[in-house]
Amino acid sequence: MPPALLTAVDSTSHIHLIIGSNPLAGARCSKSLEVGATPILIAPETANIHYGLAKRIEEHGIEWRKREFDEGDLTSLGRDETDHVVDAVFVTSGGKSTLATHISTLCRRLRIPVNVADAPSLCTFTILSTHTSGPLQIGVTTSGKGCKLA
Repeated sequence: MPPALLTAVDSTSHIHLIIGSNPLAGARCSKSLEVGATPILIAPETANIHYGLAKRIEEHGIEWRKREFDEGDLTSLGRDETDHVVDAVFVTSGGKSTLATHISTLCRRLRIPVNVADAPSLCTFTILSTHTSGPLQIGVTTSGKGCKLA
């Protein structure tokens, strides 16, 4: 596998679709807020929402669509500027489900960046491990092959 093209994305005002209700969904929502994006959480009302995620929803007013993922979410929940196509998708449940594969396929077709937890083959981007000090950011990646190592 060739090395990845490392980039820094200005995510101010972007819409990030977060699919799942686990602790990782909470972390993705926090990171989206931190970089100036608006996270929209997709998880059924009956889902077991992790405490940390519930706290973020309450404290930060994260929009929670209390239902299953729908294909139309990708092209209807985004900004006016992008004709309502979302800017990025994070599937937090892992890549072993048929839903994760389906979402990845849809995102690739629509050229929407997608990240599926623990499934590098379903991702079009990975999240770097970072250290931030003021305007300085240092990032390390293993291209999805050893996130704990990074």
